[in-house]
Amino acid sequence: DHELSAADVQNLYISETNPATQVTETDFAWQGDRSGDWNREVNWSPIGGPPGAAGAASGSNHKATLGDVITSTRTVFSDSDVSLREITFDSQHGYAVAGRGSVSLVAVTTAGSPVTSIQVDEGQHEFQLRVSLETDTEVNIASGQLLEFNNRLFLNDNTLTKTGHGTLAINNSVLTGSGSVICGQGTCSGTGTIGGDLNNSGGVISPGNNLGAGSALVVPEPSAVVLLCLGSMIAIRWRI
Repeated sequence: DHELSAADVQNLYISETNPATQVTETDFAWQGDRSGDWNREVNWSPIGGPPGAAGAASGSNHKATLGDVITSTRTVFSDSDVSLREITFDSQHGYAVAGRGSVSLVAVTTAGSPVTSIQVDEGQHEFQLRVSLETDTEVNIASGQLLEFNNRLFLNDNTLTKTGHGTLAINNSVLTGSGSVICGQGTCSGTGTIGGDLNNSGGVISPGNNLGAGSALVVPEPSAVVLLCLGSMIAIRWRI
């Protein structure tokens, strides 16, 4: 029971008479302390999702947040392809995004270069399905936090820029033509293979999983890096 102001009445009139002015929800948050199917509308808030799924309007303007509603590690899975502008992880408990589908980072082209993003504010999370960049993408990981790519990462001639003081781990193949990975801050690690440019512009490159304490390596812009092999070579030399 709320008395409408003159402004409220005017806004209602505009929305009813000009549907093009109505606002469409584009930001969605995972709801419920459970694992589940990305593509079920009931798993997202507000109702109107799922974000970026097949049939969803303008996935290129959708943001998905996997937040602190969970109390233990959960899996969010999709067996179909999902397209998003931004995905945020914000939970001390880990999310695994898995399935036979893929996540594509896409954005509507506007003035300037369109940039999509993956944000890790808290926790240790992973992609177990394929991830594809359709435009330049920033991966920002807060200090002490972790994001792992455990399946194929397709750059598609775009640039992935790692920012934030947390850790990015690439544990599978990065497939690219003239694309590149820029380690701007924090640590870039993993056991995968980057078939393109890996540029270190202020971060730490720590290949492989066998390095001892204090053996992290700063690498100045190698043109192609096989993380697993390089990590093994460093580990052997360190032990000697």
